[in-house]
Amino acid sequence: MTLGTNRARILDVLAIEIDDLLAAANGTGYAHALSTARGTSLDNVGDLFGITRDVDETDANFRLLLSQLITVYTAAGTKLAIRTFLAALLDVELVTVKIYEITPGNIIINMPLSVADREVYINSLINDIIAAGVHASLVFSNTFWDSPDVKWDTDDDWE
Repeated sequence: MTLGTNRARILDVLAIEIDDLLAAANGTGYAHALSTARGTSLDNVGDLFGITRDVDETDANFRLLLSQLITVYTAAGTKLAIRTFLAALLDVELVTVKIYEITPGNIIINMPLSVADREVYINSLINDIIAAGVHASLVFSNTFWDSPDVKWDTDDDWE
């Protein structure tokens, strides 16, 4: 064995180890990026936002939900961003989620009655994404008190 041959062997071993380290480092980066995370790694990204995946939810659907939540945070909690996020989270049509600002700092979020069993979960998410000092009330129905479809009392003029 010559000295040159031993150096070449050491460099070959080191090169293989360095390649393995780079692959592991890239894999770790991919696991933490929303666009490339999969399975448990994607669940861990959801944990950062306090969102858990439904039992049968695919990576693609969960990734979309998380990206919409990020949009809510970065869009400073606009009505449209909140409605879009809730519609995706609850798997309902966007038109069935309405937000009414009854007075400054007080909003009512109207959602379909079919999701009322998730009220505690929804309320905790809403409190995380709305601005400080804003109070949100959740209403579960298919209409709202000021909706043109509601008729208060057909016996008098309150239509």
